[in-house]
Order: sequence, then C-alpha cells, then structure tokens
Amino acid sequence: MSRYLAARVLQGIVTLLVLITLVFILTRVIGDPVDLLLPDSATPEERDRMIHKLGLDRPFYVQYAEYIGGLLRGDVGDSLKFNRPVTELFLERFPNTVRLALVTIFIAMVLGFTMGMLSATHRGSRLDTLFRALSVIGMSAPSFWVGLMLLLVFAVWLGIFPVAKAEGPAAYVLPAFTWSLFTLAGIARLVRSSMIEALDSEYVKLARIKGASPNRVVWKHCLRNALIPVVTFAGMQMAFLFAGSVVIESIFAWPGIGRLIYQGIIGRDYPLVQGCVLIVGFIIVTMSLAVDILYAYIDPRIRYAGGRR
Repeated sequence: MSRYLAARVLQGIVTLLVLITLVFILTRVIGDPVDLLLPDSATPEERDRMIHKLGLDRPFYVQYAEYIGGLLRGDVGDSLKFNRPVTELFLERFPNTVRLALVTIFIAMVLGFTMGMLSATHRGSRLDTLFRALSVIGMSAPSFWVGLMLLLVFAVWLGIFPVAKAEGPAAYVLPAFTWSLFTLAGIARLVRSSMIEALDSEYVKLARIKGASPNRVVWKHCLRNALIPVVTFAGMQMAFLFAGSVVIESIFAWPGIGRLIYQGIIGRDYPLVQGCVLIVGFIIVTMSLAVDILYAYIDPRIRYAGGRR
C-alpha cells in the first residue's frame, strides 16, 4: 500500500512538472503581453523598459528557472492584468466555483444514479430505452450549445432565470444543469452497465435462491460491487468541476476559476494562466490519488502490492 501511494505521488509530481513546462511554453507563444499593457503610442524605449521589467528579454531557460524557483518559494507570480498576486485572485474566485460545483455534483449524482438504477432494474423496458437515449444525448451534446440554448429559452424568451448573474438560488439552475449534463449521463450509463453485470453474477443468483428480497439484492449485493467504475468516473469529474470550467463560466459570466483563466488567456496574462493552471492541476492530481485510495474501502478484495493492484 505504501509503495503504491509513493509511486502515485511521484507520478503526480511528474505530471505537474510536465504541466508547468507545457503551460510555460504555450503562454509565451500566444502573443506579447506588452502590446496590451502599453498604449499604441508607446515609444520603443518604453517598450524596452516594460520588456525588461517583465523579464521577457531573458532566455527561456532563465525565465523557466526563475519561475520554478518562485514555485518552490510558494510564489506563483503576480497578474499583469489585475496587478495582484495570482494566489489572491484564485482564492477570491474559488468559492464561487466550489458552490456551483457542489450544486452540479448533487444534480449529477442524484439524477445519474436514479436513471442508472431504474434502467438496470427495468432492463429492456420503455423506461430503459428512454434513459439510454437521454444518456447518449447528454454525453454527446456540446456543453456550450446546451448552455446557449438554455439561456435562449429559459432566460431570454421565458425570463424564468437570470441571464448572467451569480446572485440567489435561481442563478445556479442553468449553469449547474448545463455543467452536470455530461457527468450525470456518464454516471447513468456506468451505473446501468455495472448493475446489470452484478445482477447477472453468481453471488446475486445465490442470494435470490436463499430468499433475499429484491431490494436487499439490489442495495446490498449489487450496488456496492457496481460502484468502482462509477467512483472512478465521478471522482475525476468532481476534480474537474472543483477546478472550474472555462466554457460554462464564460457563457454564464460566472465569476469563478474558469472565467478567470479565460480572462488571463484573452489578456495574454501568462503569470495568471500559469498560476491558475498549476493550482488546478494540483487539485486534479490530488483528487485522482484520493479516488485510488477510496477503491480499497469500497471493495475489500482490492489489495495494493508492489505498486500494482
């Protein structure tokens, strides 16, 4: 167990290092931030001073080494656009993303498990066909299109929900449902397939022969053994949800991490993009490790030895 966890932590560190390197390179090839920080009337001398101030006149490897050194000191840099520390901006927006993510997770888990369980226990029925069709649509429909259609119908035409306002419970409905659509569809499909496999297993047949009630068979014998693939999928989706969604938060003008990263990309604010992506990557790697550890508690048959299961 300890050797496996050590290997997973090492993999996480390597992943973060690769992520830092890729983001460091890509943010510097999308454009020159000096063009946004200085007016069009700026003189070449003013541009040179700004470039020197930002350290852009140094070689890439020097800039990279200085950035890594700052990370080791706990400094992810200052935003060029907002002129504030990136960590401060992240912590300011992070609660908004977490609140929206929690609502999204609740919708996805409740609807996904309900649809999957009903499909599995009513296999071949019209209800099963309907839920399977809805799951396919949910996983294939682009989130930006779904969000725009929901805004058009329920916010513009009907006026039931606000167009772009992060205030009050009504503001969570459209972005949370749009954000949860892919996750709940995936959970529904996984729960259905896992439950069907469990229902056809020998130990469930034995439980039925012994006279166990249908509810006991489903909830005690099937559900726990069907949870492993669902936990894998749901755990990773939760990590991405807590990390923020650039598309959803931009469409609904939600003041969260995703929109902050979008503003950094548009403004060529590479310290902001680098810092946010690094923190987001750390969240995803941590959630992935937590999901792997959770396996052993869900299914006692799983054992870790020599770094392999």
